[in-house]
Amino acid sequence: MVSITVSELAAVCGGVVVRDKGENFSGVSIDSRTVKPGNIFFALKGENFDGHDFIGNAFKAGAAGAVVEKRTGVPEEGTVILVENTLAALQKLAAWWRNKLAIPLVGITGSSGKTTTKDILASLLYAAANVHFNSGNQNNEIGVPLTLLSLSHEHDVCVLEMGMRGLGEIAELCSIARPTAGIITNVGSTHFERLGSMDNIALAKGELAESLPKEGFILLNGENEWSPFIKSRTQARSVFFGFGDNAEVRAGKVEFFPEHTEFSLEAFGFSGRLRLPLWGKHNVYNCLAAAGAYLLLGFPGEKLQQGLDKLTVTGMRLEKTTGIRGATIINDTYNANPDSVISSLGVLRQIEGKRRVAVLGDMFELGPIAEAEHRRVGESVCRLNPDLLVTVGELARYIGEGAVACGMDESRVFHGATIQEAVEMLKKYIDMGDVVLVKGSRGMRMERIVSGLQLEGDHHV
Repeated sequence: MVSITVSELAAVCGGVVVRDKGENFSGVSIDSRTVKPGNIFFALKGENFDGHDFIGNAFKAGAAGAVVEKRTGVPEEGTVILVENTLAALQKLAAWWRNKLAIPLVGITGSSGKTTTKDILASLLYAAANVHFNSGNQNNEIGVPLTLLSLSHEHDVCVLEMGMRGLGEIAELCSIARPTAGIITNVGSTHFERLGSMDNIALAKGELAESLPKEGFILLNGENEWSPFIKSRTQARSVFFGFGDNAEVRAGKVEFFPEHTEFSLEAFGFSGRLRLPLWGKHNVYNCLAAAGAYLLLGFPGEKLQQGLDKLTVTGMRLEKTTGIRGATIINDTYNANPDSVISSLGVLRQIEGKRRVAVLGDMFELGPIAEAEHRRVGESVCRLNPDLLVTVGELARYIGEGAVACGMDESRVFHGATIQEAVEMLKKYIDMGDVVLVKGSRGMRMERIVSGLQLEGDHHV
């Protein structure tokens, strides 16, 4: 946890001390509801909130000081430092603190799979080191600095997921976090609407590789068409992972079981069979990337399985729950893009059940390729040939149309105009032994379908 004096804080943040109560600070907060005694409260401003309105609450909760953008309305208590921009000040403080910690830091990004890869790598490292990583999805311009500021001298290694919505954003996060190594899970069509081309998406993801020092390393998906391009843009060692002969971190002999996946791993002299408590070939890729980074950091391969045995992943990602009449519900509703939906359909194919049901919602931020990409997903549904396809949302209609055009029986395709309409239809349809996959973009809030199909008091299994 960061500790700093008033004068140091002002200097680091480029601010002016308005009032000095002579206290040192310990820890940072941006939420007056979670302030701990001695914290510095940063009054951040957003579209729908202004932290300056809560400075008084922060002081009452024990904050020793506040970093603000305006003098007016600041309560007459606690130390106050005035800066031009509180978010920029928070980022400067995080960069200053990171520079004091000479530990390896692995940055992770990609169009899909980055959160799960982060969770796997963190779990692997827990078995061998004191690891720190961002919780949940704290992967943006606020979450990354907060994660860095909660690092301590006791940590051996840090794992940071890095998200982006435009060019330059990952580069900015890297300038703060100074990663020594990286993983790019893949490059796909996510954020096409904002970035306008696959070239730009690859450039944006590749900013992580470009930021690495020459003594560092970057793990790249050996079967993703953009990996050679990214490799050409970094001075760090590039390592491919996958199933092909070009992969230095290679998987083979994959077997899928009701509750886990098994595969053989060969990497840097290690050879062994691993049991991954997750479904899907896409999660084998995620595990390969994490295992590769773990081994390249110098940790023992003998502890890989120990780390996987303790793995827990961030919520609403292929979570298995029990639904009405004993049906199995697969909650994969955190987010969706075409490639991740196709991967999840592969998981649905693996799971044994009386009948298989795919419930798919709109995929956002695809811009001009939205219709084509939804139809592409529909073709994948057709190849899976589930007993029922339920679509929700205007764009998701194209999934159904794509499935029917590919040859799926139209009688097995249902479109719900609303979440409630889809739930009511599914309640009449699903029965004991059925397996139901639910997935869609975050803005669709498809978890409402999961809730509608669950028994009261249901728990994850």
